[in-house]
Amino acid sequence: MVAGQIRTRSLKAVGLLEQGQIDAALPFADEALSLAKQDPDVRFPLMAYMAKSQALELKGNNAESRETAGRSPSFVDRINMSVYKADLFHRPWDEI
Repeated sequence: MVAGQIRTRSLKAVGLLEQGQIDAALPFADEALSLAKQDPDVRFPLMAYMAKSQALELKGNNAESRETAGRSPSFVDRINMSVYKADLFHRPWDEI
């Protein structure tokens, strides 16, 4: 049940980001992360972290975006989620 709520909120955040609605997306990502913290049995909420990181980056909060994104690489590496590696390991600020 909680995992479904996390996924739903994460997907809403991603969808809103795709529509350019950054301020509307952040609360959904934060809610997903908050739910995940309350239930230790829930897997790492990668999509929520990625959505929050992207939203923060788009708002110009690069330091906070890097901090948020920094929680994801070890999880992605550990379970070999190669589909996400390009998103996590190549960030626009790396070229600045």
